[in-house]
Order: sequence, then C-alpha cells, then structure tokens
Amino acid sequence: MYPITKVSADNTKTELNCRNTKPILLYFEEKYGREKLKDFIRGTEMNLDYLENPNNWVSYSYYCGLLAKLVEYTSDPRAPFTAGLYTTRNECYGALANIVKRFGTPASTYKLIAEMTSRYSKLGMFNISNIRKNSCTITTTYYEQFKQDKNNCLNVQGIFSSIPTFWNLPLAKVKELKCAALGDEVCEYEIFWHNRVSRLFGIVGSIIGIVLAFILNILMPQINVFILSVVPLLGYFAGRARDYKITLKDYAEINEAENKNLMESIETIEELNTELQNKVEQRTHELSESNKELQNVLDELKKSQYQLVHSEKMASIGQLAAGVAHEINNPIAIIKGNVQYMLKKLNSILAGGSHEKNSVLECIETSERIVEETERCGNIVLGLLEFSSEKGGKAWPLDINEEISTTVALIEHSFLLNKIRLEQKLSPNLPYVVGGGDHLRQVFMNIAINARDAMPDGGVFTIETTYNSESKKVEVKLVDTGVGIPAPYMNRIFDPFFTTKKTGKGSGLGLSISHGIIKIHKGSLNVKSEVGQGTTFLVSLPAAEDSQVKGMLTQ
Repeated sequence: MYPITKVSADNTKTELNCRNTKPILLYFEEKYGREKLKDFIRGTEMNLDYLENPNNWVSYSYYCGLLAKLVEYTSDPRAPFTAGLYTTRNECYGALANIVKRFGTPASTYKLIAEMTSRYSKLGMFNISNIRKNSCTITTTYYEQFKQDKNNCLNVQGIFSSIPTFWNLPLAKVKELKCAALGDEVCEYEIFWHNRVSRLFGIVGSIIGIVLAFILNILMPQINVFILSVVPLLGYFAGRARDYKITLKDYAEINEAENKNLMESIETIEELNTELQNKVEQRTHELSESNKELQNVLDELKKSQYQLVHSEKMASIGQLAAGVAHEINNPIAIIKGNVQYMLKKLNSILAGGSHEKNSVLECIETSERIVEETERCGNIVLGLLEFSSEKGGKAWPLDINEEISTTVALIEHSFLLNKIRLEQKLSPNLPYVVGGGDHLRQVFMNIAINARDAMPDGGVFTIETTYNSESKKVEVKLVDTGVGIPAPYMNRIFDPFFTTKKTGKGSGLGLSISHGIIKIHKGSLNVKSEVGQGTTFLVSLPAAEDSQVKGMLTQ
C-alpha cells in the first residue's frame, strides 16, 4: 500500500474506495495523456500512485473536488458523466468484471451493485427496487454529513449508464427522478436497458431436435440420415425464433417505457411553457404598470424642474428689482416734468399769450419726449414680462445678438449702480441658433448676475459673440474681471445648490439650471477662472442650417 504519510490525511479518509476514482483517471489519461494526468492529480494535492491502488481510500470532499477540477480542466460540465462510462473497463473492477461478463445480466449486475456498494462507499445506502427484465429503480440515501454534489450525481449516472456495455449492448437510459443535490432527501434513478438476445430456446430446440431424431432413427431406421440431421437444426431455428420474439417483446417494452417518458417530458415541457407564458404576461403587465408609474414620476419631475427653473428666474428678477425700479423711475420723472411744462404752456395759450405758435411747437416737442420715455418704460416692462413668462420655450430660429441685447437692457442699470462697465462685442450676421429665447436669456442673466456679484468694487463685464466655422457653432463669451473661482470649487460650480454666496444671496441653482438648458440645446457651457483675475464662461450652441431655418419660418 502507498504510504499514507505522503498525502494529506484530510484527503485519505475511509469514505470512498479508489476504485471509484479509477474511471476518472482512465478518462483523463485517454483524453490528455499520462504526463498531463500526473500534473492534473498533483494540482489536487494528491499522488497518482496512491489513487491507482484499489486498496486505498479517499475522502468524499476530495472526490467532489476532483470532479470539480475535471469540469474546470475540460471546460465540459458533462465530464463527470463521461468519466463514469469508463467504469466497465477491466482496469476498474478486474476479476469481478470478468465474472459479470460471463455469467451476469444487466439486471443481476444492477442488483449486485446495490448489494456491494457498501464495500466501496461509506457515503450512504443503496437500494434497488422495481426490478424487471429491462428496467429497475435505484435509490441512494446519503448520510447527513455528506452533502450531495451535482457532479457526483452525473458521475453516478454515467456508471449506471455504462453497465450494459459489459456485453457490448447500448448504454442504458438513466432518468433522474429525485436529486439530493437539488434539495430532495434522496437520489432516485429509473434505469432502462436492452438485454442480450436470448439463446435458451435455441439450445432447448436443438436438444429436442436431437432427441426426436434419435427416436425416429430407432422407430424408423429406414429414414435417410440427412433428414434426421435436419431435425435438430429445425429445432434450433424454431427455438431461436422464440428467443428473438422474446427479445423483441423486451425491446417493445423498453420503447414503450421510453415513449411514456418522452410523453411525460413533453407534457412537462408544455406545462412549463404555459407557466412561462403566464409569468411573461404577468411580468409584462407589471412592467407596463411600472412604466406608467415611471412616466408619472417623470412628468412630476419635469413639472418640478420647470417650476424650479421658473423660481430661479423670478429670483433673478428679484435681484434686479432695485435697478429696474430706478430705471423706470427716471423716465417717469421726465414724463412728469414734461407734462407739467405742457400744462403750463397750454394754460398760457388758453390765456391768450403772445407767443402761441412757439408754445404749440414746444408742446409738440414735449409730447414727443413723453412718447419716447413712455416707450422706454414699456420696453423695460416688456423685457421683464418676457423674462418672467412661463412659456415653454418652444424651439425657434433665434438671433443670439438680439437675445443678448434684450438681456443687457434689463441688467445695464444694475451694473452702472455697481460701477461695472458693460461692453458688448457682437459679431454681425451670425447664423441663427434653434432654441427657446426665454431659456437662453435666463442663461445669460444668471451668468451676468454672478459676474456682478463677483465684482463688489466694480470692474468690466464683456459679452462677445463669434461664429466658429470649424465646429459650426455660435459662441458667446462672457468675461468678468471679478474675484475668480477657487480651484477646489471648479468641479462643483454646476452642482445643484452649490454656492459660495452668503445665506439669502443665492440659491445655488443658477449655474446648474444654465448648464441643463445649454445641454438641452445640444450645446456646451465651459468655464475658466483664476483667483484675482476673473472668470470666463463660454457658451457654444450649434448653428442652424439654412434649410432648417427656412422650414421653421414658413410653418
């Protein structure tokens, strides 16, 4: 016996005889060769000589690990089954295999396996039942400490399937009824096989033929010897016909059993298919309901986002309120003074003053100034109304210079109050961009307000528009000479609610909303900044094609 000290004690427990590992070794060696087999076994922390000794034993855990390694090495999940088919090789069971071949049948061999398993395996109990000419049922009950492994199940099925090959018969059909590896209490297999063609009746027929020929020779000595020799042959062929009839009956029973199993399998598949269809319909319905819920959530989110954008817009108006009020107050004061002057002149005309013609001309000039200042107030109010409107921002061909001019009209007085010089460098004849005017004005407004707040001691705010012919985009550069943005904050300026302003001075949503608006317009919003030098925002928007603009304008 191979010295056990050369292998791990955990791997050599008396649980499975090495005769059980022999088919695995034969399969691997035939497939890959002796040298690779040695390397393979060495990788399992075992010695090949030890495994090849039929008197040695291995632990169940090592056996399961060996099968798992076999599957991994071959990349074939059916490898344990194929290895089990090598059980009928002479090298596995030696003299016992020869005895089975000469004197046994598949039925007697399966019965023998059930009876002798305890000699080679300490894993559980084997029981054979329902023994017929060409079928039986084998049940394996594993002891509690041995958890069944699916690879072991496949290996056992391969062993059972191989038994008829002792007599060069086709592989047996093994149907797994229960599997301990899948949660059942036992493993149960139903086995079907083909028997050898019986020769019993052929032999009996020959004997009867010989006896009959002998009797005829005594009673009728004149009968030709040739006729007497034919009688045993007739008996043999008659017996063989009977043998074949019995064999065909056995085959019919096997086919009937296989057809029955096939029908059961078809019914099972149909049931599973119906169940699958029901589950698919159920999941489809659930998915449809989930989609509706998601759509509702999306609608609510869009509504909330729209309200958030509008609230930020109104917050911007609030910040401009003082400047706008002062902007409107100036023309109102001028209108008031001119109206008072006109009243005075009109009263003079009514009183019959000497310079009636000149007074009338002065009234006309004063009226024109009143109209101009009134229009100025109207434009300011109109700009506020457009900026604060809740329009959906329908996409339309836009002149970006006009949108900037409208925004500047709202912010210029606020900038003057904060000693900020506002410069515009607008390139003429820019291509149109397609978008929502109120949304783009809000972007410019948000950036402008941030620029104003970044220049508390005054400075310069420049708005420049250009067309980039390479990228085919209209670019708006907004540059301030403010305090700049610290480097640690640069990656966060577009995050919602991020602000460096004091509480109550900003919501932290302006740049986040602006970034979202530009993204919706398929453009980009980039920023560069240096502390103490100022900040530059670059808005890039795709230029509209002429055909696109014409198509939209003619609608």
